Amino acid sequence: MNRFFTIIGFFLISINFCFAENQKPEAEIPGQLQKDGILITQKTYKQIFDAYLDDSTPFITTDSCLNAFHVLYEESIFRLENRQADVLKAMVDDLYQSLLSPKAYDSFHFPREETSKAMRRAKLVLGVAKKIYHPEFVIDDPELEKDACLEISRINQGSGIFFPKWLGEPTSSFAGIDYSRFKPRGFYQRNDKLEKYFKATAWLQAIPFMVNRDTDLLSFLILSDCLYKLRQNYAECQRYFLFFEVYDALLGKPDGQSIHNDFGNRNLYRKDELQSFRKKLESLNALQINDSLRGEKLPGKGIQELRIIPARATPDAILFTLTTAPERNRPVPDGLEICALLGSKFAQKQFPPQLLEIIEKQRNIANQNNCYSSYLHLLQSLFENDFANAPDFMRTTPWKIKSCNTALAGWAQLRHTWILQAKENVTYLGAASCAPGFVEPNAAFWGRLAALAEKTQTILEATRCFEQSLKEDILSYQKLAELFEKEEIRTIIENHPELLEYLETAISAAFLINSNIRNEENEPEKRKLIAKALHQLTDLIKNNELQNDPELESLLSNRRTNLRELWTLLNNTCLKLQVLSLKQLYQIERSESETRFIADYGAILAKIMLYDGNSYLTPNDDAPRITDVFCDTGTNGQFRYLEVGISRPREILVLYPTPEGKVLCKGAVMPYYEFFSNTRLNDNEWQKMLDDKSERPKIPSWLAPITENGALSVPEKTKSGH
Repeated sequence: MNRFFTIIGFFLISINFCFAENQKPEAEIPGQLQKDGILITQKTYKQIFDAYLDDSTPFITTDSCLNAFHVLYEESIFRLENRQADVLKAMVDDLYQSLLSPKAYDSFHFPREETSKAMRRAKLVLGVAKKIYHPEFVIDDPELEKDACLEISRINQGSGIFFPKWLGEPTSSFAGIDYSRFKPRGFYQRNDKLEKYFKATAWLQAIPFMVNRDTDLLSFLILSDCLYKLRQNYAECQRYFLFFEVYDALLGKPDGQSIHNDFGNRNLYRKDELQSFRKKLESLNALQINDSLRGEKLPGKGIQELRIIPARATPDAILFTLTTAPERNRPVPDGLEICALLGSKFAQKQFPPQLLEIIEKQRNIANQNNCYSSYLHLLQSLFENDFANAPDFMRTTPWKIKSCNTALAGWAQLRHTWILQAKENVTYLGAASCAPGFVEPNAAFWGRLAALAEKTQTILEATRCFEQSLKEDILSYQKLAELFEKEEIRTIIENHPELLEYLETAISAAFLINSNIRNEENEPEKRKLIAKALHQLTDLIKNNELQNDPELESLLSNRRTNLRELWTLLNNTCLKLQVLSLKQLYQIERSESETRFIADYGAILAKIMLYDGNSYLTPNDDAPRITDVFCDTGTNGQFRYLEVGISRPREILVLYPTPEGKVLCKGAVMPYYEFFSNTRLNDNEWQKMLDDKSERPKIPSWLAPITENGALSVPEKTKSGH
């Protein structure tokens, strides 16, 4: 749950800051706003709901509810991935154990030497994943252990480009591994379990098994056969099946074949059958997205390489592959291609006819039955009609620019959530009286967002990620206990942001376990007592003894927000906004409850964004998000990564026309950024860039016309608190 932690009575009184006011009085309406009807100003908020908590006339933007969707969505996927991390760890352990069994050879009638060579390859790839989870694990083959240790070192370093010798000779289709792909980003930095899961998954996504090499192909078949045999157990079958299938429902199909594709559902493989199996693979659809360092174009047909867990082929990544193909002499994509694909006339005007023809041919790639495609269909509503009965300013170029920013800010947040599972592209080598407020009048958008929220909730319910599991929190409480033994609480807060969500509950639990902590005046001794209490807490959870202390059990159970209720609240909120937008368009009077709903919109939005009670009054400054979506290998060996993201919310002023005259109202948007970086950035690095005048990138040139002064400056911060 989101909040600024204030530990009552001792240790810490939070130091907060606010952004200095730099907005002109409402009476001084800028000429740009009078001309265009909208203007993104320099006024900055920590969270988007901040814009709707004062007495100003609100303009409820699609951006605001979209941002709330993403906060709730990312927290839900965070919980899902915590469960998936446990499944992958078990799968790696089980598969590796299967390789050690003599029965692993039973299905393969090959010369023993060939089978042993393929088995060693499988053991090395899986062994590296196993060492990520179990650093103390040692492969029983000294040569393989040496290679695995080198890979672990490179993975943990998270930088550099290498071609491991054990992969054989480099080819034009696979020239090496960019080890920066193993650098955990996004919410995968929130705990140690997810960091390991990120690295292990990225490793299993990265290593190719070449179809034209017998050892590679046989090694892959051995792994697939091992998984098939594990799935003969019904419970394991359900567990592993759901591990793969949930991503199909949320993201779409994988780009390529995985060990989940039932290649191992045979009792016998013979050497003379290997070629026919290879031909079968070559008859399948080719990979759609290149995420490897290669010197040639992807083949038009056939599977040339296999991955244990291939990443997912999203429509935007497929589009970027087509628009940056080598023969087009266009090495890097542009985010506006997404808007052009979704129907934005403004975006389409930014590209030459040849490129538009390519984009137009791909209009149907998002028509798939998964949440990612449904999300793109939602964004399409920002561009697909002329907003009948809507104010004239919504038909102007400035509004079309605003719609592009809304769509791309949403897309950047979606890619941020799926930074691990989605496949990344790599190139080839005012009024006198106060009105009650307005809703952005796009009924199709609100209706589709409600439907998407319901669909997402249904899929996530099936994974049981909404269920409370205190045992998932044990590692975090153990880590806090260790930190309290040697560090001051302020140091813990500064150096371990991933533990902040557990901190307040942990200290409250320590007080319940040992009430004498409150009376201890010596701070180092107080920390030791808290550490001891937290060790006791983890033992209680492990031993299922919490039921003996109902107050403690209730405290821990209530730490997690009920996401199921919040998805329902989001769905209902969108449906209300859909009705309100239609009433607004057709000038139908609102009910008293609808007027109260608009007045309370900021607090409702805050609740959806995980701010319980009145905690939204001191919001966290963690809205900026960044993710890399494309790797440009360049021509001089200097890699660049296309970063897309959002900064802190900014105020948007709107002159909304009414029969009585135009009303000055305000809302908020999430400014979109797109730029190249020499390294892959995480959210903390991005926020530091935003706060540094010399490092902060410019907003896209197309966004400047609707932005005050044509740019967004670094917000001035003023400290508050003690």
